[in-house]
Amino acid sequence: MKLKYSNFSAPSQKQLRCSNYSMSQKCVTDSEGLSQDSILMTDSDSCSMFEAQETYLLNQQLLHTLIKNIKLKDKFLQECSHKVKQLDNLSIHYQKKLIQLGGNIYHQKQQIK
Repeated sequence: MKLKYSNFSAPSQKQLRCSNYSMSQKCVTDSEGLSQDSILMTDSDSCSMFEAQETYLLNQQLLHTLIKNIKLKDKFLQECSHKVKQLDNLSIHYQKKLIQLGGNIYHQKQQIK
């Protein structure tokens, strides 16, 4: 019986990297006319969000693969446990047979004497 794990391959760092972008700021005016600095969503921000989303998805995929492998391992261990119980029962059976044979041989020797 061979345990087979699912394969998981993560993409290379190059596939996950975005180009470097500079942050841009823009001065905006609120409804009362006061100016405030507000950072606009730039390509760098969306790149960071993309990287975070990709990391999340990769982690989800890895978690799914790990759970699948744990279930396979659990099934394998249950099958092994069942086989061990069968071997234990067989061992007990043959021990009883050996004891019976030993007893028969002893009685036959007693009868010969």
